[in-house]
Amino acid sequence: MDAREQDRRHRDPARAEGRSLEVGWGRDPDPTVAPSAGPTDSGGTDRPRSPRWRRTAGAVAALLLVAALAVGLPRLLPSGEGPEQVVGDFLQALVDGDVEQVREHVQGFSDASGAALTAGILRATTHRVRDAEIADVQRGSGTAEVTVRLDNGMETIATTLTLRADSTSAFAPVSWELDPVEVPEVRIRLPHGIEEFTINGIPISTQENGTSFDRSERALLLQVLPGTYEFALPSAGPWRVPREITVEVPPVLGSWTGFADLGYDLSEIGGEEVRRRVDEHLETCEASTSPAPPRCPFRLPGVTDAQADEPSLQGRWSILDPPEVEVETGSAMLWSLSGAPGNATFTPSAATEDAEAPAAQVVAVAVSGFVYVRPDGELGVVLEPDESVTITLCTDPDTGEPTGFVHVENGEIATARDACA
Repeated sequence: MDAREQDRRHRDPARAEGRSLEVGWGRDPDPTVAPSAGPTDSGGTDRPRSPRWRRTAGAVAALLLVAALAVGLPRLLPSGEGPEQVVGDFLQALVDGDVEQVREHVQGFSDASGAALTAGILRATTHRVRDAEIADVQRGSGTAEVTVRLDNGMETIATTLTLRADSTSAFAPVSWELDPVEVPEVRIRLPHGIEEFTINGIPISTQENGTSFDRSERALLLQVLPGTYEFALPSAGPWRVPREITVEVPPVLGSWTGFADLGYDLSEIGGEEVRRRVDEHLETCEASTSPAPPRCPFRLPGVTDAQADEPSLQGRWSILDPPEVEVETGSAMLWSLSGAPGNATFTPSAATEDAEAPAAQVVAVAVSGFVYVRPDGELGVVLEPDESVTITLCTDPDTGEPTGFVHVENGEIATARDACA
């Protein structure tokens, strides 16, 4: 071995030891052989990855990609109609009078009826919502609050509507849904026996809305949209006129309650008939010579019924100022009488024969009583009724509808059935 060969072996010990190189590039390493703890050869090249390792790495990468898409893709997809568009469509339906579309969003209640939410009633309603605008939108986590302004031409009131976001899956676009909208209500009170009334001239039957009709209080709670409504009972003969009740519902969407106590007033013809009968009654009382004429609106103070016919107390009545007569609001077929009193004088007969006889006395004349419609349709008037007077409501045995009242006095008729026969 010459000097040059010795010098090469001295500089390259591996070569001098004759170390062999491993072959078989695609084989898996022997799992029974532990990896060497020795230093890594920094001058060598990386080994190729095995097929098992590459399959595992590919599966992990695919899972990471799916997770990234689940987070990021919905933000890239279209989100559908926003809360502004959903509320805008609802407000447009309200302004246009599209009741069917509006009713789809109205919140229902078991004790309230939606019978007034019809296109016909709304068309006949004045001071409806004529204009609406979105004033503010506040978005939260899956929710939104939209403040709107409703204008009926006389006033503008702000109302807040709420929405919630909904999506069928992580890859589906987000849609906004309007929460159920509470609308105003009107509480209708009806007289006994009345099962029908009108709203803006359109009839409504309580029998068709029996689930929400409180029969103990004779009341019905109606859902309505903003506007001015006219409530009344149906026409019922010459003696009565329906009392029209106007309810102005402001431009709001939310909790609001109005009231309408319905009934009948005595018609002008009925009032004239009552005045005629009162005058006849006063004429009969004025013609009496008794200081205490029976069933009359005046008598001398201190005179008992037992003294009323004593000859020494007889005299002459003269009505100086007739009393006023007013018919107070009552039920469907019954009203009471009242009014400012007048005055009358009573002059004892002895005063014309004896200078020392009592002088004429002035007493008040106040009419009281009641007016009612009889089952035959005629008008009944009772003046100065006895304390034991009874009024019985008669109904049709087949339909149950009221037919009128019967005046039962001093227990003359024992039962209501006999009274209405």
